[in-house]
Amino acid sequence: MKDPRSICAAGGIYLANHRENEQNSAGASTARLFVGLELSGGARALLDAARREFAKLACGSLYPPELYHITLCFLGETPRRAIPHLAATLDRIPFAPFELHVDELGSFRDKAILWAGVRRCPELHRLQGAVRDQLEASGFPVEKGAYTPHITLGRKMRLPDELPELEPAAFPIDHITLFESTRKGGQLAYLPLHRSASKL
Repeated sequence: MKDPRSICAAGGIYLANHRENEQNSAGASTARLFVGLELSGGARALLDAARREFAKLACGSLYPPELYHITLCFLGETPRRAIPHLAATLDRIPFAPFELHVDELGSFRDKAILWAGVRRCPELHRLQGAVRDQLEASGFPVEKGAYTPHITLGRKMRLPDELPELEPAAFPIDHITLFESTRKGGQLAYLPLHRSASKL
């Protein structure tokens, strides 16, 4: 019996996450995927300025601005042949453009992960729920649990007891993005594979 977590159904087409060729590597047949929000250039610039200042106060691995994003749903290893159906699933999600505000710094896991926090936004939580529900209805497995939107700025951090204040920034959201998490030249990279625009 096939593991139900390995099955994706979209548009009536059955997709099973199994090896088509024993000689193919997992990296060739699957991709590590997530759905998220891209930041505007202004928001990236502001967070990059904060990152540069923070580098003087803390030790650890600070992310470059091209990695900044807000995750909506994490899919994990997914058959590459399912990507077109996944993109079509995202295109069916209706949402109106809205604005997000980044206004604080915080940390997870005993200060090991540094993040920028997003001001509570009902539109964001509705969008995240719509994405999750549509993916699940189409047979794509997604991570469960409470949703805490944030922008990861660094990992394996040793942070001071008091975090500096972050200058608030607002930026528009008018599309959602399917990303692949991979490595290029040995460096972590998040590659946009598909963008689904707002439709309301």
